Amino acid sequence: MAVELAAETPAALTIPTGVAHGFFFHEPSLHVYAVSHEWDPADELGCRWDDPGLAIPWPCTNPALSERDRELGSLSELRDAVRAALAVARA
Repeated sequence: MAVELAAETPAALTIPTGVAHGFFFHEPSLHVYAVSHEWDPADELGCRWDDPGLAIPWPCTNPALSERDRELGSLSELRDAVRAALAVARA
């Protein structure tokens, strides 16, 4: 799903726990993030923004990315990481 938010019509979007998400800003923007628990770097998972398996029609081809996001693996690797984390949680 793609949701476009605009300054002219401020809104909030709730992303449920465990749902992968990404952001694209057409211009410099302020992004306010509320969370349900304290941030834990060990709980950070992700995949490359342009992985073909995502099939996301991003409106750019060369975005400015954080170092973390530049180094992310594939969607397949993300799925493997999620499965491993769930297996540990169930043990």
